[in-house]
Amino acid sequence: MPRFRIYPIDPVSPPIEFKSRDVAQVLSVLKGLGVGHADVWRNQKYRFSVRIQSNGLLYIYQRAKAAAREEISESLRSQP
Repeated sequence: MPRFRIYPIDPVSPPIEFKSRDVAQVLSVLKGLGVGHADVWRNQKYRFSVRIQSNGLLYIYQRAKAAAREEISESLRSQP
């Protein structure tokens, strides 16, 4: 079963990891956590980023993998 890891960027918080076959569950978890922006990895590979807009709509996109890794590294370093 695929293992997803969500790296919250806004607000910064520790990654959330779980197993699921359903990508819709990933989006549901994001909304439930109140995360405004996050990167989603599946089986240790970057898949997509999500920004939840103020009206509740999801903006799903892919960015350069290097940029995603750098932002995750920065957010993990800034945690207390």
